[in-house]
Amino acid sequence: MFIYILIAILILAAGIRIIYEERYDIKRVSAVMTVAISLAVTALSWPYFLKTESNILFAAYSAIKYGASAIGMGSRGGITDELALTGGMRSLYSFMLYALYIAGPLFASVFIISFSHSAVEWLRTQRKHKIHIFSQLNENSLITAQSLSEHGLDSMIIFADTEKADEELKTKARAAHAILVEKEETGLHLYRNRDYNFYEINDSHTEALEQTVKLLTKLKDEKKEIQKRISVRCFASFQELDLIREIDRNRPEDIRLRFVDVYRQEAVRLMENLKNDLIRKDSKDIKIGIIGAGVAGTSVLRTAASLLILPETAYQIHVFDYEAKRIAAQLKAECPEILNLPVDAYFSDDDSTEKKNLNICFHQVNANRCEMDEELMKYCADAQALIFATGNDQLNFRIAKRICRLYASHSDTLSVPRIAVRITDPDLRALITDSWSGLLIFGCADENYRFDHLVTPYLEDTAARVHLSYLNSWYPGILEADEKRQEEVLWETGFYSYVNQDSSYAQALATMYRLAYIQTNSSLSPEEYIQDPVHQKLLAETEHERWNMYQRFQGWRYLNHTQEMEVARLLKGKKVKDDRYLLHPALVRTDQLQEAEDYADACMKQFNPASEGSKYILSDYQIIRMLPEILKYRKTAV
Repeated sequence: MFIYILIAILILAAGIRIIYEERYDIKRVSAVMTVAISLAVTALSWPYFLKTESNILFAAYSAIKYGASAIGMGSRGGITDELALTGGMRSLYSFMLYALYIAGPLFASVFIISFSHSAVEWLRTQRKHKIHIFSQLNENSLITAQSLSEHGLDSMIIFADTEKADEELKTKARAAHAILVEKEETGLHLYRNRDYNFYEINDSHTEALEQTVKLLTKLKDEKKEIQKRISVRCFASFQELDLIREIDRNRPEDIRLRFVDVYRQEAVRLMENLKNDLIRKDSKDIKIGIIGAGVAGTSVLRTAASLLILPETAYQIHVFDYEAKRIAAQLKAECPEILNLPVDAYFSDDDSTEKKNLNICFHQVNANRCEMDEELMKYCADAQALIFATGNDQLNFRIAKRICRLYASHSDTLSVPRIAVRITDPDLRALITDSWSGLLIFGCADENYRFDHLVTPYLEDTAARVHLSYLNSWYPGILEADEKRQEEVLWETGFYSYVNQDSSYAQALATMYRLAYIQTNSSLSPEEYIQDPVHQKLLAETEHERWNMYQRFQGWRYLNHTQEMEVARLLKGKKVKDDRYLLHPALVRTDQLQEAEDYADACMKQFNPASEGSKYILSDYQIIRMLPEILKYRKTAV
């Protein structure tokens, strides 16, 4: 009997070994273990067959008899004799009893395994405090999930709506210890006292926004029952900016909503990496060239334009694209206060033309032709950086190699700029990194969607501290409070909407540039430099210019006197600044800020007599004065 017990154990061990690599695939576990348990039960019952003669039919009859006897715990004859089963029905009854003996454990095992998915999910949910739920399984969402696992975060990963997902992706997801469910994320049962992080990483930005609305509606209906903290990250391009603002405005107040534009994220990381190349000692001119002005190139343009405003620094951005005319017209329509000249003026060689806000020059050229080389030598011979951001990996790489050789051939008279190339294919990126170490590669999917790149940790922390510095007037001492209290204040109703999050993030990155400028151009420490009244005034004015530029790129407009009656009608006496109509009285030059301040105070008193004033002037100085406190939190930001 011992031999058969050992055989049964080996069968079970073999089944476990087969499903171990894919142990998170509940369907496969159920199928394999059902077969393994059935074979193990058969092995344990085999001794009954051996007690009979070699005739297999008689052995089967004897097995029925011995099986019934074992179940009945009766006399040697077993239940068949105990129940006095006689006549023609004796064999049928005996077979049914034996079926109960063999099939009973089998059916019991199938019943248990059929509920194992729910049991495993429940147990893991109880064990894990943080739960990350992805609305669908695709290559990009898998990258994020894998990066969570690689960091050893104590969390559970769930992929929803995986019925039609690719089998290869499913295998990789299970290897990342993820749970795959076929129902949609809005149909998942949520438990109390858990931190839930939802990710809408969809193939279409429109679909991501639609799914986000659907999810927020469900969470809004259930928030009283679930009682937990929820974060929702929606991956959508800022091309849908108006819709994003509308979703953010109507979200449940206690749900944290973050919109992630991957193009902007990669532009932020690129500008962060180019920081030391752009800011050089005793250099007051910054010039960069952007080759390709599609979604990625325009995102780089916007990010660079709102970062390169540094004290006493002049800068130019040259954009090269075969559709430059269309792109310039589109940008002018979106940001008329930045491109405030006729479109043709931005294609003119007339240096006397005054470009009041930002020195952007457009050049309509074909990157595949030699005219690109001529244009670069004419306008960007002294550029600090060239960024290749077309939508084609091979095109970017091919042009970048050609331009590298072009500048190298003029190395006796020109300094070779830093070359940044947008490559989305990870294999090509690895090849370039190995053979062209001088190139700066950005835009690869396995970097864009990594969790630690989606939310750059120290920039996020710095952005939070920037926003807390504004709130310090309402909550004195909040910068010295513990993290829990800071988090409560940071996410309090109305204090950290999408608009504030994005603005604080941009300000955090601008802070990195200011610090690099201070350290490069002064022997003083950042704290000492900021305390000097002259430097403080200069930095505050620079901050206001940067803020103006950023707000205008976001679609905000100056609230002038002629709009007063219309704004009063629209706002119905609530406030001057309004996120819905994107009007702000402080979008003026620094020397006009006092007049705007007085006007804003008058408007606020008209709309809200209890208002204490607008404090727009103070805000620019406050962010500068609070920089030492902000930087004290995370020295790695310096």
